[in-house]
Amino acid sequence: MLPDGRRRRLVLALAALAAVAACPQPLNARPARRILVLGAGIAGLAAARRIADAGHHVTVVEARTRIGGRIDTTRSAGFVIERGAGWIHGLTDNPLAALAKRAGLTLRRTSYARPLALDASGGTIAPERLAAAEDQMTALLERIDARTDSPAGVSLAKAIMQAQHGKAVPAVVSSLLRLEITGDLGADLEDLDAGSFDEDAAFGGGDHWITEGYDRIPALLAKGLDIRLGEPVVEVAERGDGLDVITAAGLYSADQVVVALPLGVLKAGDVMLPGASLGPRRQAMERIGLGTLFKLAVPLAGGLPDVDVILPADPALAPWTGLYPLRQAPAPAMMLIAGGRGARALEQMPVDAALAAASALLSRLRLPAIDRSKAWHVASNWSTDPFTQGSYSHPLPGGSAKDYAALAQPYGKRLFFAGEHCLFAHHATVHGAMMSGAAAARALLAA
Repeated sequence: MLPDGRRRRLVLALAALAAVAACPQPLNARPARRILVLGAGIAGLAAARRIADAGHHVTVVEARTRIGGRIDTTRSAGFVIERGAGWIHGLTDNPLAALAKRAGLTLRRTSYARPLALDASGGTIAPERLAAAEDQMTALLERIDARTDSPAGVSLAKAIMQAQHGKAVPAVVSSLLRLEITGDLGADLEDLDAGSFDEDAAFGGGDHWITEGYDRIPALLAKGLDIRLGEPVVEVAERGDGLDVITAAGLYSADQVVVALPLGVLKAGDVMLPGASLGPRRQAMERIGLGTLFKLAVPLAGGLPDVDVILPADPALAPWTGLYPLRQAPAPAMMLIAGGRGARALEQMPVDAALAAASALLSRLRLPAIDRSKAWHVASNWSTDPFTQGSYSHPLPGGSAKDYAALAQPYGKRLFFAGEHCLFAHHATVHGAMMSGAAAARALLAA
């Protein structure tokens, strides 16, 4: 028997439900729509989360057997290692940082202000020499910026040569350019538009690691969503009143679709889209490239200095851009990062060859060797992964923010697009992908 208070609340609740059922729905009420989101990376999950929270039926289709896309955290060595995205870039006004804080995740700051710069023979470059090189680099880029529009139509490498009047850039300055540009965008200076490469925006507050692992972010967004894994998308086709999506596993019909697939997949034409939806998108994709960052985590046979980054400060040490001690490891370990075409070559060679290249670098820099007694290493392969075909986007010579805007443009009121390549202001970042997913959801809901 129910207590009187509970019985009274139950009777009132049933009466309210009966009243709702008896009342006709307002004439302007819109029924829940069937939405399909292609891709369970951060852009797709952000879009799906917002659409589902608005009360619509959402299904997410993902080619991989996991969610997260280019967020790929592994604990195979007994601690957190990030094969893909590693940092939250900036805390101030960053929605990704706000989400991490609401989830109670621990953020640990890293800083290029604590580097160890080494020359080609492993000698330490004095802090004052490094600071002078940073000033030279800043002045060089400011000269280029003052004389260059976006897009410039020429590469950053050519613009530097013109600004230097043919004189070679000092070795340490060249290495800082590689760290801060190639190590950021995964592209060589020859492959970047001189006027567009640095026209994006940034959040203040420094770079932070997520101690518990970056994969906690997509897991949080995915909670409660209907996600179908292991289903590569083959085609999106128009039909009279909606869209059909063909995957390797079957056919889905939807009122609206969000395409949140990586740019590499779209550029390769691996997914057929309605011909009329391509239009300016094709030309825009020709002016946006895909960079590569190769990441290789290894155990070391000795300890490292107490710094956040070790800078290989000589052009002869390319394509390596930076070496990062893994402070979360229980024993000495390091993440070696390379960028650009050389990074793509490292990903394409057998992993033993990549390990040998890393060993040679550590020896040359007189750093501890790889500990072969420990049977683990973690390597990325974003350029050879068929579901990414690159790390993330950058403006090629001639490319600009307009091309990113063209990729974000919806096709009518049924087909929407999201991904880091759809938001120039924050391209090549996780928060940019997340923000683009939210923007696509807002546009879809308003359509």
